[in-house]
Amino acid sequence: MRHFIVASHGRLAEGMLDAVRLILGEVEDVRCYGAYIDPGEVMEDSVSRLLAAYPLEDEVIVVTDVMGGSVCNQFVRHLDRKNLHILAGMNLGFLLGLFLGRDLPLPELIDEVVNSGKNSICYCNRIVEEVMEEEFNE
Repeated sequence: MRHFIVASHGRLAEGMLDAVRLILGEVEDVRCYGAYIDPGEVMEDSVSRLLAAYPLEDEVIVVTDVMGGSVCNQFVRHLDRKNLHILAGMNLGFLLGLFLGRDLPLPELIDEVVNSGKNSICYCNRIVEEVMEEEFNE
């Protein structure tokens, strides 16, 4: 079975999943993790408990907000766990692709969403300028 964790600093993960649900409706097997919300939280303990809730034979895909951040780093410490996959640098398009393609073979799914996530970042001003220039020169 395949499970997803959307993890971030603060409540970003909840907001991202809320936006996904607005577009796709309810998505199954997805949990959110927000760090630094509860002042008494020990992130190392809460991440360990979260991952322990899944059977070791199941795939767990964790999507974090930023590579090298404390949230991502805390999950990376668990990479000795079989079937744990961590993707960093989430955006809404990335998450939509992940959940829409959830039944794809794992290597294909990961390659597809990472590439689409990278390609979705752009400077709109430049694109509009180029389109306008092309239309004007035709």
